[in-house]
Amino acid sequence: GHTLQSQTLADGVYTAGQAARGQQVYQAQCAVCHGDALEGSVGPPLAGDGFLSIWGARPLVDLVDKIHYTMPLEAPAPLSRQESIDLTAYVLQTGDFPTGEAELTDGMLAGIVLPAAPAAAGSAAGGDLALVPVANLAQLMRAVTFPNSNAIFNVQLKDPGDQVLPAPGGRPFDYVEWGSTVYPGWQAIDLAALALVESTPLFLAPGRRCENGRPVPVDRADWKQYTEELVEAGRAAYRASQSRSVDAVIEVADQLNNACDNCHTTYRAARADLPVQSASRRPDNPSRRRLRVCRLRPLVKISMRLIPVVATASILSIAAPAFAQQWTEYASREDRFTCNFPGEPTVTETTWTSEFGAELPARVYAAEVGPSRYTVTVADYNHVERILTERAGNCPPGAERCSGGGLTGEGYWRHDLLGAMLYATWTFLQRDTEPTHLGYNNVDRVEGYQLHLTNPDESRTFVSIYMHQNKLYVLEGTVPRGYPDPALFQQSLGWLDEDGNGLRYQSTYSNGFPAPPRVPAVF
Repeated sequence: GHTLQSQTLADGVYTAGQAARGQQVYQAQCAVCHGDALEGSVGPPLAGDGFLSIWGARPLVDLVDKIHYTMPLEAPAPLSRQESIDLTAYVLQTGDFPTGEAELTDGMLAGIVLPAAPAAAGSAAGGDLALVPVANLAQLMRAVTFPNSNAIFNVQLKDPGDQVLPAPGGRPFDYVEWGSTVYPGWQAIDLAALALVESTPLFLAPGRRCENGRPVPVDRADWKQYTEELVEAGRAAYRASQSRSVDAVIEVADQLNNACDNCHTTYRAARADLPVQSASRRPDNPSRRRLRVCRLRPLVKISMRLIPVVATASILSIAAPAFAQQWTEYASREDRFTCNFPGEPTVTETTWTSEFGAELPARVYAAEVGPSRYTVTVADYNHVERILTERAGNCPPGAERCSGGGLTGEGYWRHDLLGAMLYATWTFLQRDTEPTHLGYNNVDRVEGYQLHLTNPDESRTFVSIYMHQNKLYVLEGTVPRGYPDPALFQQSLGWLDEDGNGLRYQSTYSNGFPAPPRVPAVF
């Protein structure tokens, strides 16, 4: 037989009998949507230039997969694999591709590519409507990229094939809820992926600006590269969705995450040497500032693929005056982090008691919006060796748990330092609350834990715990029942270096081990 590399449609890769079987399938199952002559009707054309404009330069396996997994559109069950291959043979026959002596088989599909579509002739009216950006980059991403990316990420949590539509008449009519029932399940994932493919090139529209008025760097080679990577991730998501396989979409979720992350690595850096405005209106205090750099990343940070993201707009959409506060990015140069807060946080000097009893200097950054509360607690474990070593000198003879030594460190300071994140997690588990999630996470490659809790009053608490440069960071967001998850706050954490520049690592940072190389900041 032919090898995959040697087979082309010109060789005759199907038989007339196979095409005849495919024609029977087509007339019974497909003609009502695609037309008696495959010219397209309700459904797209399966012959001619219109067909090749969609399927040209793609392997036959893509077409067969599309038919097998998704067609007929409203049928209780899709066509069988053999029916799909036979139908493809009929499509080839209609396209005037020659027959051969052997039937088209599943094993041949990946090696046979349809010809590219002919170049489209220019339209006399084409180009009359100039593309003049109206939305800034953040608005465009929040309106299109954000919801459609999350629709794809959500496949990790919910199988689209298992979606249960709400019973009609169960509650007052709602256009948004109704709209979600028109193209439900896997169709919604198809459309989300296509939306990414079609809309992402708008990132390159000349004249578009960032949220703070800076022009989007549409002429930069890396910006064009990152845009194309997101387009390709959308294409991959569409192909995966067409397979109707949750596992395939989950694999593509990594590609989509990386496409976003690669761009964010370069363009989300916060530089201290750019003009800033003091959030506290005290320019003499460089640690309490609202950064005004061009955050080309909208508030859509993905730090772990199984954590869904909540947009700022959804939090601020609650109709009450108390929620009119603006979420802004806050930076602390003393504790070397950035985080989104609903307004200016208060900063309280306090202490943190470690597992082995060291009273460590700490700060609590806190802000409230209505009944919701958000805090970042930073405990400085750089002092733990000195404190516990001094205490060990006063331990009674034989009190090994007090004195420590060797691998544990004097006074167990090494254990205290290495176990700081685990101990912080344990303190939350001692509360009168129900844990609903505990997992590993990383933010800009700094590893840590995430914890979700449901409290006795049915409020929810999202906790993130990280260790960076011997400082413990504990983010805690609590919202009442029925309010959006505090995931925006949880996932907005970022790091600053010793000069106040945005900081990210090339690989995983584990506190206590040599730090990996840093990713250079652009701005």
